Amino acid sequence: GPMAGSLPPGHPAVPGGAPMAGGPPMMGGGPMMGGQGDADPRYSISGTIAVSQALAAGVAPSDRIVILMFDPEQARPVSFKILPQAQLPQNFTISLPPDARATAKKAYNLRILTDKDNNPFGAAPGEVIGRSAEPVPLGTTSLKFVMDQPYTR
Repeated sequence: GPMAGSLPPGHPAVPGGAPMAGGPPMMGGGPMMGGQGDADPRYSISGTIAVSQALAAGVAPSDRIVILMFDPEQARPVSFKILPQAQLPQNFTISLPPDARATAKKAYNLRILTDKDNNPFGAAPGEVIGRSAEPVPLGTTSLKFVMDQPYTR
């Protein structure tokens, strides 16, 4: 193809293969992934998402999982991430975007919900949500997050 020969000799032609990209190799892409590709563990929260037994029946594999990270002092999310399929329990990482790191707080509130109708901010029957009981410190790596409430608006 037209790209042949454009890489310097010995350069591995691997997308996201840069050693500084961080995060699991499955993420692909480097810093151009909307700020998620260059996940810096110091500015990230990661762990597992599960759903409470009472609500598990409402979650379908076709549901998307929407992860929102809120500044505790503001009502708007500073970062969000969408996982295309609900395969609970499942691992997640959400990172502060690079432009928010200079003013990073020590901890953030998390809200994680399922989305059945491609409308993360509107509730549909069977959608579930969880909210962190208290702000989660940046750098947390083994958070166990449970979605335990029906999502209604």
